[in-house]
Amino acid sequence: ENNPEDKTKVKFENSLSHENITKPPARYSEAKLLSLMEHCGRSVADEDLADALKDKGIGTPATRADIIENLILKEYIVRFGKTLKATSKGIRLVDILARIPIDSLSKVELTGEMEYDLKKMEKGQFSRSLFMKNMNHFTENIIDKIKTFDYEKIYENEDQIATCPICQKGKIFEGFWNYYCKLGKKKNADCSFIVWKEKNYRYVDRYLVEDVLRKKVAGPFEFSNPNGTNTFEEYLTYNNPKGLVFCSSLGEIKETTQEALQIIEHEEYVEKTSLNLPGTIKVTPVFYLCEFGKQQTQESVEEPSKKRKLKKKEAEDSPKKIKKVRKLISRMPRKLCGRNISLEEYKHFITTGISLPVYNFISKKGRTFAATLKLKENGNFEFKFISKKDNPNYVPPPKRVKDPTKTKRKTKVIKKESE
Repeated sequence: ENNPEDKTKVKFENSLSHENITKPPARYSEAKLLSLMEHCGRSVADEDLADALKDKGIGTPATRADIIENLILKEYIVRFGKTLKATSKGIRLVDILARIPIDSLSKVELTGEMEYDLKKMEKGQFSRSLFMKNMNHFTENIIDKIKTFDYEKIYENEDQIATCPICQKGKIFEGFWNYYCKLGKKKNADCSFIVWKEKNYRYVDRYLVEDVLRKKVAGPFEFSNPNGTNTFEEYLTYNNPKGLVFCSSLGEIKETTQEALQIIEHEEYVEKTSLNLPGTIKVTPVFYLCEFGKQQTQESVEEPSKKRKLKKKEAEDSPKKIKKVRKLISRMPRKLCGRNISLEEYKHFITTGISLPVYNFISKKGRTFAATLKLKENGNFEFKFISKKDNPNYVPPPKRVKDPTKTKRKTKVIKKESE
């Protein structure tokens, strides 16, 4: 302390690094968005524009709700529980408007400028003809930019994302619809790397692609169904040629890839199935498959003749066309609802049309349930749930033991006698 210039020696022992993820801002509810539309002038820095938007906002009380419904109808946003969520289509639209650039269409300042000019017209400080001239010039300018813009070069100023995992030579860049390898764009190129900008109704940005290619397995990322009523988290990895696919934290692919369907680990012929058709059971790394009715049927079809009437001999001698019958295929994951299905169980399911009772299925919410699987006529299957009473493995929750020290409060009910 007396000599601050003296250096104190410190011995380094160890260090730890922790990777954390920041939480994004909360999504807007419809009530919050309506309030922001009503008081949008508060977010405008220009005092004149803010004053013009005062007590006006975007739309009117009668049209603001219709504006939101129109955005949902055109699939720019979707209801996500009690909130609103931007779709991949909506995110890409705002991004493209900023890159053309015509992002003034999506800014509140445009409404503020129009309201400001209209307010000056009310006071006689701005002519109607000049206002319409400015609006026509603005519209023509926007249309001209949209028509003349080269959409192939929309992301040419963006940096490369990563090195291509397929050819190991090319660089990954962002395109209009997808992420691609630059060498793959050339003629006679062998590289087929491609990642689309949407995955299960989620927008795939460049940072997500970079994260997956750098770590090989990244996540978990949040996904949802089309209506936003159900969400789930999955890890992602890259698979050629399918692109981004769901996988486990260890990189085990959960989706059906082209390679997995082509690999046949086992094949077995079954003379009779529950659908009264012969079938061929095939085992792939991910699925069990059964192809029903492999034979083709011949159906006599007369070729069109120039003459309307044909003689019987000519009709009999007319060639017959082979009508190909579409194969009926039943498919079942080898791991269904957290439970591994054995080949013997699948063979029993195909031959009898219903599986043996399974008591340890796991739902998406992590709850165990019991069910049998029933084969439908179209090759699909459905669950037939088993009640808790018929489930021998069901353990009822423990009953609450009453605390003898606690006594219930007695409430007196006083009935008023009617006079």
